[in-house]
Amino acid sequence: MPLLLEKDGYQFYFKKGEPLIPFKKPHVHVRGQGGSIQFYLTGEIKKNNKSLGSSKITEIQAILKENKKSFLAIWNKIKLAKN
Repeated sequence: MPLLLEKDGYQFYFKKGEPLIPFKKPHVHVRGQGGSIQFYLTGEIKKNNKSLGSSKITEIQAILKENKKSFLAIWNKIKLAKN
């Protein structure tokens, strides 16, 4: 599980091997503050376990927006390293 970032009590990460799965849309897993959620790197929510309220989701989205380019670069680097 490559940890991408720890910020404001949240951990942003990819699950091991996910970038290598063909046709898998780039996304990030986030856990912390008593919950977890997944976002596509385009910003929309992929999966929410309903334990995070809207204010926490807004916090996470702001962090994601700041780091989206670097997360996507890492996703692509992992994907290309396999080829």
